[in-house]
Amino acid sequence: MKPAILVLVAAIATVFFVLNPRIVVDHGRPIYLVSCRMEWSAHWLGAFGKGGLLGLYSLDNAAQAVVSSTPVEYVSKDEQMAMAMSTLMKPCR
Repeated sequence: MKPAILVLVAAIATVFFVLNPRIVVDHGRPIYLVSCRMEWSAHWLGAFGKGGLLGLYSLDNAAQAVVSSTPVEYVSKDEQMAMAMSTLMKPCR
């Protein structure tokens, strides 16, 4: 029984080391999970409301969703994508 538990703990530790996840919290509520090494994110908050995301997304797709729901027209799309990516990756700094 102990070897199975050790293997499970080692597998979980390896997954956390490889993915390097961070949970983004806003006002005490978790918003999404971002992987700092694999460039993916899991979104669940606001998924059933206006502009919410539910599921696993690459950081590019999540940033595009943020840009498309932001009504800022005086900034270019490239600058909007850069701002969205920096916002998504903020926990990894």
